[in-house]
Amino acid sequence: MKKTGNKLMSLLLALVMVFSCVTPVLAEGSTDFDNSTTLADGEYTGSEVEFTWSGSSGKITMTLNKVVVADGKATAEFAVSSANLTHVYLGTAEGDGEITALYDPDTGAVGKDVYAFADKTVTIPVRLNEEVAFAMRTVAMSKPHWINYTYTITINTDPAETDADYTAVDAALAKVPADLSVYTDESVAALQAAVNAVERGLPASRQADVDAMAKAIEDAIAGLVRKPVDGRVDLEIINNTGMFKAAYAYLETADGQTNLVVALNGKSYENLFRGTYTEGLANGDNRENWIKYREGDGGKYEFVFPLADGESYIPVVSISNSYLTKYENGENPLERAFYPRQFELDREAKTLTVGDYDETITAAVKSNVEDFKAAETAQMRVVGGPNSNNYNVAPVLQMLDDTYDQVTYPTVVNGQIATATAELTADKTFAISLLNAPNKEAFRDKEPIDMQFRVKATGETVTYQVTIDLLAKTITIDGQAEEEAVYTFVSGGDGTWTKGSGKDFEIVVKRSVDDDTTFGHFQGITVDGKALDKANYEAVAGSVKITLKGAYLETLSAGKHTVAVTFDDASAETTLTVAEAGTSSPKTGDPGVMLWVAMAAASAAGAVVLKRKKDEDGE
Repeated sequence: MKKTGNKLMSLLLALVMVFSCVTPVLAEGSTDFDNSTTLADGEYTGSEVEFTWSGSSGKITMTLNKVVVADGKATAEFAVSSANLTHVYLGTAEGDGEITALYDPDTGAVGKDVYAFADKTVTIPVRLNEEVAFAMRTVAMSKPHWINYTYTITINTDPAETDADYTAVDAALAKVPADLSVYTDESVAALQAAVNAVERGLPASRQADVDAMAKAIEDAIAGLVRKPVDGRVDLEIINNTGMFKAAYAYLETADGQTNLVVALNGKSYENLFRGTYTEGLANGDNRENWIKYREGDGGKYEFVFPLADGESYIPVVSISNSYLTKYENGENPLERAFYPRQFELDREAKTLTVGDYDETITAAVKSNVEDFKAAETAQMRVVGGPNSNNYNVAPVLQMLDDTYDQVTYPTVVNGQIATATAELTADKTFAISLLNAPNKEAFRDKEPIDMQFRVKATGETVTYQVTIDLLAKTITIDGQAEEEAVYTFVSGGDGTWTKGSGKDFEIVVKRSVDDDTTFGHFQGITVDGKALDKANYEAVAGSVKITLKGAYLETLSAGKHTVAVTFDDASAETTLTVAEAGTSSPKTGDPGVMLWVAMAAASAAGAVVLKRKKDEDGE
């Protein structure tokens, strides 16, 4: 037994000695080094790889054989000229001499991010297109030590860039009129600036810039304005509305100023305002800015509009004679007399198109809601005005993400207020159409419109308020306005408490919205304007139940007292009457009260019978 124990002891000692001499060896190359890249998987060599390095004394050389990208990770194979280099470290080595944390010559263990040379080559993780620090171990000195270096590997895989296509530019230049002397100096200068802005030899990557040059020339050609010639040019009329028709129109030019003269068919309008409906509202009753008719051919009402060079679109507001008279008599507001129209002039074709106002404008968009991300501008078509049967305001909201995939908004269908929906399109836009009809308004300028946006991820809807200002040309998105909280007394309001009763008095106050939060808003009580000490009452949730202690109530004088319950967003006020001991007020259920109620009911019944009898007798 003793010999067996000695053998076991010897074995344990031997194991201890063995394990005490073992140094943990990390797997070579284990690393946290970030060598991720967006470069396509493959092997890169030769001229497509540029390699520089620094830090050497010049006695050794280092070359890059290849770069390999696999699964989004880059490695590189390097070769050195000296067999004295034994290891590479993916970092900088601090201090002189051997660093056993990186390489232990006694055990052969290497640290993290350390790689060994084999036949003067090594493959290590690398980062591309930036300067990277590394260190190499050398045994060429009297004692091994580590030397710091840097490398930069740049890989260029871009193909040689081709030239941009100037076909559209050349085609636009070919359209420039040979004789520019018949056009105004301003329009010719604009064309010349567009021609001079052409820059040849741009690469294909700037094709959009080249296309813009072509468009600028085309636009400048379209914008050429002929110099005015004194005289009259009659225009062909195209009437697109039944209620506002032109009988004839012409351009008259004198002393370099051209005017558009339009004669209306009827005499329902003696005044026009030059501008949009909202501009007409802003002008109001400033009649000096209205255009008064003059008598023309056949007694027609003519209206004169001075034109700027190249001007072709003229929005106007026709002002109804009948509704203007009613306004002057106080029977309707001034805007009831306003009907938005427009003239579209084509000088080349010598035509004038007359119709209801229909224009697409650019509106600035402001979102005050964090999750509602929209482009800063929106195209918005406006047709007619509030007095028009076809009034429509139709903004197209360009969203920046697809958080919301549907919007529901008010509109008019078959002359009645209804709702419509718009789905988010593939290009992330909501096309909204706010149709109105006279006396049925789904939309009002400058007033918030509740719109329900559906959250794509959950299917839930969120209500936002969208405000459109047509005059300012803005669209504003706000969160839904919170309903104002109102507090009411469920019980204890205008109550009575009797001295000497020894009872407490209970008051219950309810919140009009989110009543379950009432107690959280509760702040305290005042009696006759003085804050009540918390020792004199108790308050608990549901809605908020307040118990005024009898001992405190005994201290109040007989009579009526004002009790106010205060909250962080409002307050509620009532009265409490303190009665002297020995007095009481009738309570429903007391015998005396019940007798009084019965007598009152009988008396009322008798009165009804008596009245009916009198009716039958014909009185």
